[in-house]
Amino acid sequence: RWLATHRTVMLGPECGERSWSVVATELESDALAPIAALESIRFAMTGVAFLVASNVVLALAGHLAVAWIGIALWGLHMGLTQGLLAAMVAGTAPAGLRGTAYGFFNLCSGIAMLAASVLAGELWERLGASFTFYAGIVFSLFALGVLIWREQKA
Repeated sequence: RWLATHRTVMLGPECGERSWSVVATELESDALAPIAALESIRFAMTGVAFLVASNVVLALAGHLAVAWIGIALWGLHMGLTQGLLAAMVAGTAPAGLRGTAYGFFNLCSGIAMLAASVLAGELWERLGASFTFYAGIVFSLFALGVLIWREQKA
């Protein structure tokens, strides 16, 4: 939708008429919305797969250089998923409520991160660093399974 809106502004609808190319772009973007949603899910799946790989490497890391590889994989996960999450909020929230939607999304994310950090700290203290990353693998695989299920449903 953004591309179509952007083109409308670029072509100057101030004269009250809309160009055929803008209308075609808007129709095309509406028709392709299910495909874009499916691609977003696949993109998210790729990001979560990098998170699984990161946790595996960090769980097995016996040397600092290996840990840096795990950190790099985690960075790829963050790069692939964080912008996508923001775009998903923007794409689903009505224009007048986007600020509220971002705020609510960040509130929920913060609460989830707090709970995950407390759990990770407890696992680390009681069972060690490797077990914490193994638990991360389990949670990440669960998230990946949900994404696969969602893709099949779409």
